[in-house]
Amino acid sequence: MPCKGARSLFRKWKTQGREFRSAGILILCGGVLCVLSSCSLFIPPTQIEKKQPAKILQPVGVDKDVVAVEFYRVRIRHEQRQLLEDFWNDDGTSEQVIPVELRRRLADEGIRIGVQGRSLSPTLARLLELDKVQLAESTGKIAERTTDVKQTNFAEISSEEMLLEPLVNHQWLTLTAGKRWAINTYDDPLPQTVLFWDQGGLCGKTYPKAQGTIDLSAVVSPDGTGIRFDLLPILEYGDPKQTSRLSNGAYIYDFGRDKLIYDPLKMSIKLLPGQWLVVGPTGPNPPGLGKPFFIRDKGQPEQRILIFRPNL
Repeated sequence: MPCKGARSLFRKWKTQGREFRSAGILILCGGVLCVLSSCSLFIPPTQIEKKQPAKILQPVGVDKDVVAVEFYRVRIRHEQRQLLEDFWNDDGTSEQVIPVELRRRLADEGIRIGVQGRSLSPTLARLLELDKVQLAESTGKIAERTTDVKQTNFAEISSEEMLLEPLVNHQWLTLTAGKRWAINTYDDPLPQTVLFWDQGGLCGKTYPKAQGTIDLSAVVSPDGTGIRFDLLPILEYGDPKQTSRLSNGAYIYDFGRDKLIYDPLKMSIKLLPGQWLVVGPTGPNPPGLGKPFFIRDKGQPEQRILIFRPNL
């Protein structure tokens, strides 16, 4: 009996030992897993990615593919010619925006270009007739963009001109990057125009129905602080006609007038938002391209200037 009881006790101890050993192994494995998992909990603060709180109002980015340009086409009557000269001589007008050599070539062709800062000078305000608008706002009267009645000789102004073309024409242009906008300085072409131009050389030729056009493009600078303007003078002449050209194995048909493109006179200028860019003739009787682009004979020479103001 004692031997039998001893054997029974031994079996019971052996069975419990196996259970204790299995439980110990499980506890040991669990401890190892806890240690390994705790390593990922104690990451140095420098390696922890800080999550910024979500902003309710996100900043609006600048669309570099679209540029809004305020555009003025201004007629300068003969009695206003001194006002335009005062503008060019104004201390706030800079003509140093283009290289000296290009400025000389433009002057030889009767074209002048200048830039004014964001603050509007008195002479530019008078050219745009903004002084009359401000006066009307202060007095409550309607502003009319015309010259002073006492100084105007209405015998020199046709009824069609008075009705259809104001002295100041204002509009907004939306320019897309890579696209060009053709701006006619005058809507009426000249019957006959004699120009001396052959890629910078001397060569006389008559161009019928000549009309000056400024090919305009604009793009936001890479840093988003300014806008680069490209202006290219183009002379269109003759009657519209159909032309064909071969492109990618297929003929493309175009309908338009012949063009004389003045690549050596291309102007590239960077402006800040709010600055004023003015393009016009060198005087009432300019040489070269200045006459068909910016002068019309209305009994006396009338000048035309183009004004651009970019906005972001």
